[in-house]
Amino acid sequence: MLDPIAMMMAFPAQLDEVPDWPQRDALFSSVRRLEPGRLSGEMAMTGAGWATDVIVTLSRRFRSAALGLCGLVLVSACQSASPTGALDSVAAAPSSSAQQDENQTAGSGGVPVALLVAIAAGGTAGTQAADFRDGALLAAKDLAANTATLTVFDTGGQPTAASTHAAEAIAAGTKLIIGPTAQSEVTAVDAAVAGRLPIFALVSNSGPRPKGVFAFLSDESDSAIQVSSYAVARGKKRILAIAPPGYRAAHGDRLSRGLAGAGAELVDLIEYGGGGDVLDKAKPQIAQSDAILIMALPTSPAAIIAAAKATGALSTEAIFLGTTGWSKRLYQNSALSGVYIAAPDQHAMQEISDRFNKAYGRPISLDAACAYDAMALAAGIVRTKGSQGLKPATLQGTSGFRGSTGLFRFQSNGSVERLFPIYQLADKQLKLVEAAPAGF
Repeated sequence: MLDPIAMMMAFPAQLDEVPDWPQRDALFSSVRRLEPGRLSGEMAMTGAGWATDVIVTLSRRFRSAALGLCGLVLVSACQSASPTGALDSVAAAPSSSAQQDENQTAGSGGVPVALLVAIAAGGTAGTQAADFRDGALLAAKDLAANTATLTVFDTGGQPTAASTHAAEAIAAGTKLIIGPTAQSEVTAVDAAVAGRLPIFALVSNSGPRPKGVFAFLSDESDSAIQVSSYAVARGKKRILAIAPPGYRAAHGDRLSRGLAGAGAELVDLIEYGGGGDVLDKAKPQIAQSDAILIMALPTSPAAIIAAAKATGALSTEAIFLGTTGWSKRLYQNSALSGVYIAAPDQHAMQEISDRFNKAYGRPISLDAACAYDAMALAAGIVRTKGSQGLKPATLQGTSGFRGSTGLFRFQSNGSVERLFPIYQLADKQLKLVEAAPAGF
């Protein structure tokens, strides 16, 4: 039986269910039209009969045969991974696989795609850039044969260099730019591109997005809004948010709007930098709250939970909510047992995680998975619609795309919207409580 390593599909929003997967051994010998049925396991498949839908399925053993399918491939919807991301990036020297990519290109198709990342920036930015690079290169090797060719450009974290490389890429016929990874570079690249081609910016929704720029990363605020929506569905509508200093100015309005859209009431947003008796002074707000949402903080969220309980004002029925900003290392703290978190599909990422580890000698990060997805999405669109498919009309379909970590779609303003499963911390690990919705 074959084990496909990657699959993604776009599908009509009204189609709530997808049929059982056909026999995998026959997957590449025939493509069948599927009628409404049910979703089987983690996978879904559509056939050529749906002219407006696109899907590609890739097998370890029969990658070349996949060229016969119409399709779009994606393995992971992505959450922005800071040093405290749900899947922690692991700093590592370039692997032998990475060192072999001397010209930093992969894929063999006629449609050029450029990746702009700050490899030479060093530090955390350089580590993140290496993750983006390796994820995108892996996707190009897996999925871009006879479709697209990915070329990596090192911006060094400098807007001027990013702009120069973008101009070089355009001169070489590039049809899509993936990256860059900092807002200042995105602005510079957008000026160089001048609307001539789309940009999959490896940034979150928090920054400005000129026309033609699509944010590819979700961030902690997106996770916070989704887990709060789950709390509302459980009758926990009054939510107190605890965030790090500066959060209100940077993200407060967006969080407030998101919670209101989910039907929640933001009791208050308290900024906490550690120490002091901030929560003791917040007894009235704590007493009003059905749930306490704890963002990534300088101190352990366990300390916040203990302090909130110690006030004596917290209802015994209140629940605690976390975000993907929490480091995975925090899961080992048993004091956090019972906390709810909205996060990318942990089980579905395993396949790409294993492949990445084998190729590059280190665990995958969310940044690497996201870059894989960006390149996979580009290759899938080119495979089904040609380079002319790389345009906003293709990317902004309301039905969105299904990746192995769930559904996502791009809004008209270039922001990305994702649907995550809900997990609860138990026995020092995430345990699935509620699967992501089947559609938008």
